[in-house]
Amino acid sequence: GAAHRRAASTGADSSLLHENIQGAESVEDAHEIMFFSLRHAATVTIKEMHAFGAQKNNKRATLVAAQFLHEELPIRIARRARELKKLPHDLGEMPSIVEVRKLYEESFFRLRRMPCPKTNQMEEEFTAMLDNMMTQHNSVQQIVASGLQELNDHLASETRAGLYNPTADYYDFGQFLDRFYLSRVGMRVLVGQHIMLH
Repeated sequence: GAAHRRAASTGADSSLLHENIQGAESVEDAHEIMFFSLRHAATVTIKEMHAFGAQKNNKRATLVAAQFLHEELPIRIARRARELKKLPHDLGEMPSIVEVRKLYEESFFRLRRMPCPKTNQMEEEFTAMLDNMMTQHNSVQQIVASGLQELNDHLASETRAGLYNPTADYYDFGQFLDRFYLSRVGMRVLVGQHIMLH
């Protein structure tokens, strides 16, 4: 709950890099994710990405980029976590999808708990956290695929029992996957480029 939102008033604590921060565990946590999910993600152009990419080893540029990511990533992550929770036909309750959602929620609270970088040292610690987070998210695509297989098995069973009508209850999971993976690629590009600036 409130512990997720407490941030040190001074430099970032390196222990936050590996702290076991859980996902949304209270009504307040869920409301915080919902609040951020309702905000619009910033549009980043290829031209802007190229301009930042030319700033390798520029401490001022990397600090500004870290501050942008500290503000932007919670919005993008919250939008995906909320969408995963709202999926129809019990897909959001499939064990694999719950695993992914919890991972996104944990990442959201790690970012929210880490103070906004204001010094080069804080920026380096923030970037190390992002690098660790990227590694944790490496298996997301495979886990989501497992969730869809779980759903197919579940719906086949429901259809045989007469509890699911594929025509009347149709949902375009293709559109969901397009949104989810496009967002995932976008976040990994933003974070990956920031890490490469070092």
